[in-house]
Amino acid sequence: GMQNDQLTVESGDFLDQLSWGFVRRNIVRGFKFAVAGGTGFLIAEGLIFMGLVLVGDNYLLQINAVAAILSIAGGFFINEHWTSRNEGDHGGSVGGLLFRLFKFELVYGLGNIISIAVQLFLFYYFSVYPLIGNIAGAVAALPANYFVSMVVVWRIKL
Repeated sequence: GMQNDQLTVESGDFLDQLSWGFVRRNIVRGFKFAVAGGTGFLIAEGLIFMGLVLVGDNYLLQINAVAAILSIAGGFFINEHWTSRNEGDHGGSVGGLLFRLFKFELVYGLGNIISIAVQLFLFYYFSVYPLIGNIAGAVAALPANYFVSMVVVWRIKL
């Protein structure tokens, strides 16, 4: 009887520790990731704006594709050198760096397909200006992008 009660209390404490540890470990890194993503997002918005000015909204999909690839790379380099700087996998010199960049682009690729689809839908059906529609998709993709990229790209145990 007594030992079982004690075991229950200990496992309860363990779960509390586990969840608190998870929050504690990820709060600063998560904030840095959001800053990196926000910076990448601003790069994308700037590139989309320039594209709209230079070639117009007939090329919205192409503008988005270029903006996505370049802004994801920008976010990657901030995450590589700041967010995950002292932990995880940073090996393989140039080849390793390019492989991590490629994985990061793939991770974000899915999020960006969703984000761009939302943006195009809002633009074509509701005439929502693309720079506004882009915000909706970016916010939706943030949590998944964080967890997947930390685990897959830098192999960090969250």
